[in-house]
Amino acid sequence: MQIERRSALASVEESLEESLSGRGQLVLASGVIAGGKTRLLAEISRHADESGTLLLTATGVREEHDLDLAAICHMAANAPAAASALRKIVELAGGNTPSGPGPVRPAPDHLVPSVSALLLELARDTPVVIAVDDVQFLDQASLRVLLYLRRRLATTSMLLVLSEWDRPGLPKRPLHADLTRQPDRRIVLGPLSRAEVTHIAAGPGGPPMPSADVYALTGGNPLLTHALAADLRAGQAGGAASGSRTAAGPHYRQAVLDCVSRWDPQLMPVARAIAVLDEHAGPQLAAQLLDLQAEPVTEALWNLTAAGLLTHHRFRHREMATAVLESLPPEDASRLHTHAAELLYEQGAETLDVARHVIASGRVPGRWALRTLRHAADHALAAGDSELAVRCLELAMRNCEDERERRCYRMALIQVAWRVNPSAAARHLTPLQNALRAGELAPRDAVPLIRHLLWQGDRHTALQPMQAISRATSPADARAVAELKLSFDLIYGSRPTDPLHPAGDAPSPSSSGDQWTRALTAIEPLWPQGATEETIRSAEYILQGPLEDTLPEAGAVALLTLCSADQHKRAAFWSTSLYEEAVRRGATTWQAIIGCVRASLALQRGDLVAAEAQASAALDMLSPQSWGVLIGFPLTHLLLANTGMGRHDVAAGFLERVVPEEMHDTVFGLVYLHARGHYHLAVGLPLAAASDFEQCGVLAKARNIDNPSLAPWRNDLAQALLRQGQRKKARRLIEEQLRHPGGRLQPRTRGVSLRLLAAVGSPAERVPHLTESIALLEAADARLELARALADLSQAHREMGDLSQARLLARRADQEAKACHAEVLPTLHTTAVPERSHTRPADQQDGNSMTALSDAERKVAMLAALGHTNREIGHRLFITISTVEQHLTRIYRKLKVRKRTDLLAKIPQPYLSENSDVLDSPPALGERGRLHASSSH
Repeated sequence: MQIERRSALASVEESLEESLSGRGQLVLASGVIAGGKTRLLAEISRHADESGTLLLTATGVREEHDLDLAAICHMAANAPAAASALRKIVELAGGNTPSGPGPVRPAPDHLVPSVSALLLELARDTPVVIAVDDVQFLDQASLRVLLYLRRRLATTSMLLVLSEWDRPGLPKRPLHADLTRQPDRRIVLGPLSRAEVTHIAAGPGGPPMPSADVYALTGGNPLLTHALAADLRAGQAGGAASGSRTAAGPHYRQAVLDCVSRWDPQLMPVARAIAVLDEHAGPQLAAQLLDLQAEPVTEALWNLTAAGLLTHHRFRHREMATAVLESLPPEDASRLHTHAAELLYEQGAETLDVARHVIASGRVPGRWALRTLRHAADHALAAGDSELAVRCLELAMRNCEDERERRCYRMALIQVAWRVNPSAAARHLTPLQNALRAGELAPRDAVPLIRHLLWQGDRHTALQPMQAISRATSPADARAVAELKLSFDLIYGSRPTDPLHPAGDAPSPSSSGDQWTRALTAIEPLWPQGATEETIRSAEYILQGPLEDTLPEAGAVALLTLCSADQHKRAAFWSTSLYEEAVRRGATTWQAIIGCVRASLALQRGDLVAAEAQASAALDMLSPQSWGVLIGFPLTHLLLANTGMGRHDVAAGFLERVVPEEMHDTVFGLVYLHARGHYHLAVGLPLAAASDFEQCGVLAKARNIDNPSLAPWRNDLAQALLRQGQRKKARRLIEEQLRHPGGRLQPRTRGVSLRLLAAVGSPAERVPHLTESIALLEAADARLELARALADLSQAHREMGDLSQARLLARRADQEAKACHAEVLPTLHTTAVPERSHTRPADQQDGNSMTALSDAERKVAMLAALGHTNREIGHRLFITISTVEQHLTRIYRKLKVRKRTDLLAKIPQPYLSENSDVLDSPPALGERGRLHASSSH
């Protein structure tokens, strides 16, 4: 029993003692609905029964209000054998048998005093306790019997314990008022305290519960509190699995329904009205919704509030409202929501609030509702609630009779789908295909449909309607045309053979309509031309615009424009700003696209961990069907990041993913091929890498996207050729890259070119080239490329005998590499490196062959096998101790050994003989390990 109810029970026990001594008493317990009165009477009855008294119980029932002696009949039916005379009198007077229902005809006038006298006679032989619950529902005859007893209690061994529903302000019937006017003891049952609620919910020996959460669910209502405790003990609470023990279960939900249905027939409809109206609930609106007078509604609201269910005319907890709403028959729910929508619309409520009721009703009661749904969809999108926008538009479309208007709703649905799940737009596209082919769609309406075709790789189908709308001349259409061209160029590039971009018909920004359209047109030729001052200004203008007015493709191109101009800080600022705005608005597609751009920025500054995390998150935001051919965007960055960190197995896994065949005919197919080339270079397959980079060059030229900010294939191909010993061909490519407009304008690309040029130049050229390369890479904040250039410069100084400067540069290079989490691999050689025949790193790790090791790893392995310490190996090979440790970790894994003493058995004797010059060379002639590129652009 509740902690604070024990004092009430104790006072009743005192009254029982008084009654047993021949001084009968009346105890009255009053409280609100579900306030614990019945539970208290049950405890009193148990104590009375244990004390040896004759216990007679009855309960007032609203439906038996007009049946005379109904309560006395129930009392007789439940009476023990000692009260057989009582049952006989009631039966003779017209009542039914104990197992039957109440009496069916009025009781004779003499029966009330006869029954009363019999009860008093019983009390002379043995103490009698009469417990009656819900006195307010008793029939008149039963009330007369109890009043008769009340007036004679003082000299009897009888205890009357009554409970009543406390409803202040409502008059009682005369007999009820006379009976309860002056009890010997009055017990007022209020709501449970927070401490009681928490204690009951936790159960015996259970952990303490969050009092705020539990009290919010119950409001101190005993019935709800015990029901919630039952759910928690049974493990049926909805939040039990998720770690929250305060969510409601079936016992709780049934208790809520009991609270609003068992005491007053008016409570349930009012409770349902309050649940339907939610934040708009109030006496007046609830009365209008139910077509009732305000007075009974106000009374019901008071009772529900007193019971702890309502606060400020709203349900205290959402679980309460949910339980009530779920009890509504579907047809009644639809009717109430429809009426609520009409009332709120007439009162000028917020569009979204009205629309939610229209949606809940499943009906569109008039043209006003269609307009409301359309406007609500716009408001929902602005608030980031795409799901609500879709529900508004789908209901409007289903209930719209005008075909043209229905098409508008369908187009709006496609636009919403593009924000969160592009593949969801597919089911709305088929009905629009014919309209698109027939030229019945306005250019602006055709944009989402054509974009879907472009994303899915259906370039040829998209070109015909694009050509048709590109001839549109109105200012409103000009923006749609500019957006489509931008999307097309981002995905496919600007090919001279494409009908969309005929020769000599390049768009002129000055000839376009508004400033936004001119800005879109200005950044469109990003790939072939690279960034200029005009495109940078236009990109910033677009990035400053509202998210809902901008296509993700436009935002991506604007950011890439800043990247190609080495405006990395500005690009980082805008990408973060756009991403946060997309999260607030629930624009998942925006988040995915901008996430890929952020991964690209992280790669360019050498933050491989951030690049991998951002690209992985972006990939998971959309399904492969939604990504379409753009799936190459996140996959490219995942390949480059994992390759750069030496996680070749992970990178190989991404290469094994199935991608659309159409992707290879896009810009993203080109960058994917470029990333694959770096993977091949990293795992010792320079021929395969060279093939990938050569194909990149062919595609870049053919698609008019030969821009080093996209894929500096010349530098990368040169690096692959250096691995094969083809110095002259590599030099020609490097010099060609330096002459390329993008190579001249972009500090990062030029810095990488100069580093590679130093590798093929004479010793006298190396230091000046590398010094300039380092300055450019520092200015571009390209830390990974800077680490490579520093390592090369350290090597150059070491070969010139300047060991002190070489050591300083080596230490700095190592620090930059660690900051990037990059893999440390051997220096690029200017002599040929044998091509490995394997295609996956797992195949290269032969536990019985030194061919699994890189050149630097072989040198470290041989010195370690001969007993040199890490410090000695570092001095001899002119690398840091940390680098030695990294090499040894990979050596142990590749050779499948656990400690350095096992190495000698794994190294064939010919390797020790052939490399004796390395083992015997002094530290000054050792080799400085450095980083191998996962990306050199």
